[in-house]
Amino acid sequence: MQKLILLIFITLLGCKRDNQVYLCNGPQSKVYHKTNHCQGLINCSTEIEATDLNAAKGKYRKACGYCYHY
Repeated sequence: MQKLILLIFITLLGCKRDNQVYLCNGPQSKVYHKTNHCQGLINCSTEIEATDLNAAKGKYRKACGYCYHY
């Protein structure tokens, strides 16, 4: 039973991490980033915020061109 709970916990941690994105809180910011080391965040003059993907989309942010190659 303990192994099952541990397995579920690890799975949930992995899922949550996939949804985490990073935002620059600057007034001109319009995108979200996959990592907090993205070159698109180099010029961020304000705090970099970790949030989930749905919250970033709720703020009308789009995917960063450096992080997400389509």
